[in-house]
Amino acid sequence: MVKFLLPLVIGGTHRDFILSSMSKFTHHIFVCGKCKPHKNHPDRKSHDPAALRAALKKEIKRLGLKAQVRANDSGCLDQCDDGQVIVIYPQAIWYGGVTFKDAERIIHETILGGKILEDLLIPSERLGCGKAKKVISEANSQQDPAT
Repeated sequence: MVKFLLPLVIGGTHRDFILSSMSKFTHHIFVCGKCKPHKNHPDRKSHDPAALRAALKKEIKRLGLKAQVRANDSGCLDQCDDGQVIVIYPQAIWYGGVTFKDAERIIHETILGGKILEDLLIPSERLGCGKAKKVISEANSQQDPAT
């Protein structure tokens, strides 16, 4: 009870106390759970979000990084043209065409080494696809060029 009340006594809030006791992740990897084979990445074996997430989590655990790095499933990341997609936050690194075989390299080179894997990187000008890309494109074409 004292531990719970202490932040309130010294001018903090319960929210401040909760946030200060939570893990501070350096990287959060979201694995698109809706990716399907696409003409750019037709190999069905490479589209297994569960296997990719499991491989990422296995390497994170093996290296003792569970307190700093998290790998989670996500819904659709709207990058359907890029095969199996992950996004790493807070760095906002988007990788496409990712397979479970890439997991070790992503953890070692990107997460630990800070290196962008150019062969997997989705260029920023290609971010957004499907409905989202169409909406953005339509919105851009309707803008008055004089403004």
